Amino acid sequence: MFGLAIATMLASPCRTLIVKRASGEAVAIEDTIAAPCSRPVPLPKLRLDPVSQRLVAKQDLQAGAPLGPVLFSTPPAIAVGDRVAIVARIGHTMVARKATALQPARDGQRFFVRTDDGAVFAAPAVGGGR
Repeated sequence: MFGLAIATMLASPCRTLIVKRASGEAVAIEDTIAAPCSRPVPLPKLRLDPVSQRLVAKQDLQAGAPLGPVLFSTPPAIAVGDRVAIVARIGHTMVARKATALQPARDGQRFFVRTDDGAVFAAPAVGGGR
């Protein structure tokens, strides 16, 4: 049983693109279908965009292009440039401010924001959702 679990974890699902994507365009799991893995495994055609935290095409790709094993993850709850509300509670007092996200974040992660008056500080992402 232990060997089977390891084999399952190592076997990444291979995907084939079903729509055309230009270089730099985001590729979502909905743009692909599961496919048998070819040998040899194709060179990576996608890269992780550090700002949006999404997979993007490294080159122009046609529909039907084999992508090989690809692991799609959920995008961050908060993206760079999103407007967020910063809430501070002290006892029974609550203060809220609007800010702009300076980096992507998922629930529970700390990320930097800039308030409308220019102050930059770290805040926890709580209850983010798109």
